[in-house]
Amino acid sequence: MTYGWMMKESITNRISEYYYQQVDKDNFETLFYWIFLLSGLILTVLTSLMNFILGLSTYTIILPLFSGGFAFATHLLYYKRKKETAALFIIINNNFFFSPFMWLTNSGFKGGFQYFLFLFLIISITVLKGTTRFIIVSLYIMTAFILMIVEANFPEIIMKLSEGNQNNVIDMIFSIILSLIIITVITFILTNLYTYRQRKIIELSIKDPLTKQYNRRYLISALDDLYHSDSQEINNKFAVFIDVDNFKMINDQLGHVEGDKILCNLCKTINDNVRSSDYLARMGGDEFVLILNTENPKIAEKLVKRIVKKAAEETKVTISAGLTPLKGKKNIYDLLEKADKLMYEAKTSGKNRVWLTGESQDDQ
Repeated sequence: MTYGWMMKESITNRISEYYYQQVDKDNFETLFYWIFLLSGLILTVLTSLMNFILGLSTYTIILPLFSGGFAFATHLLYYKRKKETAALFIIINNNFFFSPFMWLTNSGFKGGFQYFLFLFLIISITVLKGTTRFIIVSLYIMTAFILMIVEANFPEIIMKLSEGNQNNVIDMIFSIILSLIIITVITFILTNLYTYRQRKIIELSIKDPLTKQYNRRYLISALDDLYHSDSQEINNKFAVFIDVDNFKMINDQLGHVEGDKILCNLCKTINDNVRSSDYLARMGGDEFVLILNTENPKIAEKLVKRIVKKAAEETKVTISAGLTPLKGKKNIYDLLEKADKLMYEAKTSGKNRVWLTGESQDDQ
């Protein structure tokens, strides 16, 4: 399993992630509620305007505006206090007042309003929950069937309420265009939100929740892929096993909350002193593994020494590190075992230092 694409993000991805982080603070129901409210308000205004242009009767102009005004007033009265109540009242108004009105006064099927029935049905299913959703959706489907039956058996009623409107083509075009726009917007938002949440799920499975670094699962999976592939990339990497010195004492004296802050600050220091091609993973507790993308041991050693020095300067802790190349190891477990042993030797030799391939380095 390979997650290399997670290491670099384009500007577009970052912008999208920022937007959907805002959306993710709520949920699908809230998002659909806003789509439903705004599209409903636009629809009522455009309907009144269209009926006015077509020269229809006054009530076909006023009633849609009344429906939109009711939805907006309900939103202002209830949304901040109880979102579910606001959503329920607005959907009831839309499904059982505005929808039948539009059907009966816009020539039924010939007016094209049926396109909106599917849209309103999907939104009702998404916004409402539990028994309320089942009842409202069932009643809305029944209402649609009743309207179809009325139109099929009593077409004169539709003609009378539509005032013999002959502009069915205009109504149909209006309905198709507006419904397509709304459906396109919803589909676009949902597609991008789904992609974002899929990325978040993957990220949660491979990132440490505290430090936001890669976790043990990711590291083992990524390195195991390297050891089982024919790629020569393994020859260009070093592993650094890092352990915080006296971390148990820090937790005992300062508390675990402060200890967590120190770990996060340490990760920031490490990331500030490596390149974009390098990455850090938390193995657990105060143990980390840093993967350096270089084939030059001198460069790798220099980088790790700088990290050890910066950690002592910028955080409240010192670290010990063991540095070893990925090349020459049998597998990921052999690599970690050797890197861990080097780190242990750095600790037993005085801490706050780096050991490379079993040879002691100068104190940092």
